[in-house]
Amino acid sequence: MELEAEGSFYHSLKQAIYDNRLELRFKPAFRAADGELAAVEAAMVWRNPEGGEMPMDEYRPLAERTGLLIPLTERFIQGACRKLRNYQQYVDLRLKLVLKLTARQLDCGQLADYILYICAENKLSPSTLVFELQADDFPVSRQAVLGITKLRAAGAGLMYHGMPGDRLQMQLWQLPFTSFKLPKELASSMLGCSKERLIAASFIEEAHQLDMDVTADGVMFREQAELFRYFGCDCIQGYLFGQAEAPHIMDLSALPLYSDLEPQIEARNVVPV
Repeated sequence: MELEAEGSFYHSLKQAIYDNRLELRFKPAFRAADGELAAVEAAMVWRNPEGGEMPMDEYRPLAERTGLLIPLTERFIQGACRKLRNYQQYVDLRLKLVLKLTARQLDCGQLADYILYICAENKLSPSTLVFELQADDFPVSRQAVLGITKLRAAGAGLMYHGMPGDRLQMQLWQLPFTSFKLPKELASSMLGCSKERLIAASFIEEAHQLDMDVTADGVMFREQAELFRYFGCDCIQGYLFGQAEAPHIMDLSALPLYSDLEPQIEARNVVPV
């Protein structure tokens, strides 16, 4: 990004943060066993000066370089928690709120204390929150570990998002993870490859032995949903069940396509390989 262009983007992003003009999105995740809505994954998009809609993964590096990371992170957490509280006031749902943060964000000052303050302000139990870390975020700093440990002690969950393997085993020793998210790539490759099906099935079983819940991301087709359900996956999400939407237009009562899955599973007698 050219220096002049970055300066323009910086001022626009700063104004969007402080004027509360970043747009919240919720992506639903459903329990594989019965199709009930189990969680919403929060995201925040920014309409940049050129008119495009940018996800946080794309504009977060600019915030990191320009000193906007802390106000951006605080605005994200505050907005998502308030919206979840609004849901709970009108709908009898015990939803988890998944917040994807980077290790750099978790390293920001007293973020854990701020999160607990926002929970108290919105009368939310910290156990409602699940913080998602990407495999690429590791290793994390001592400051981030201390913050994560404090949040876990208060009851919040911690999710690892990445492929199973030796790297995950190393991180399990460092941080108290409670759940695991299988990446979209695995769901995609499962359709035509028995090897990936065996990987998914074996890891879900191992995760359950470690008392970790498993969410499968990137579910686009019914066959994928059927397989994950057969393997005992706890939650599934993806385009089959709805895209990320603004919270005020998200239909919490809708479980699109899921009601048709059970007959499909029984009829097809899906097997792992």
